[in-house]
Amino acid sequence: PNTQFQLGTMTYHNGTIYGTSAAVNSGANQMNLNIVLALSNPLIPSANVPVTFPLTSTPNTGTAQQNADYITISNPVTSWSITQSGVVYTLTLAWTNINNINGWVTGNTLYVYEGATASCQLMATFVSTP
Repeated sequence: PNTQFQLGTMTYHNGTIYGTSAAVNSGANQMNLNIVLALSNPLIPSANVPVTFPLTSTPNTGTAQQNADYITISNPVTSWSITQSGVVYTLTLAWTNINNINGWVTGNTLYVYEGATASCQLMATFVSTP
């Protein structure tokens, strides 16, 4: 509990979507991840933890930082929790930066420069609430 661990690695490529504004708006606008979680101590049957990551594509009319597209953890405090010995533990998520040359992490958002590919770790913590 209260110790961060790695769930996986996110690699995001910020490519250009060509076409009219209608075509640009038809690009991907979110990514969905279903985490299948099973614990052995305490023994907890597997559970599905859905996570949505909204994607934002910028118009590329400003500075390099303004042109960075980004992906956000929309629900960093997930709906999954467990009670053990009277203490509630809730699964929380966060990004941890791996490659800050092509992008950066601020809070729950990973930013990637236009035309670049960046990676970061998706981290989880079981946060206790008395």
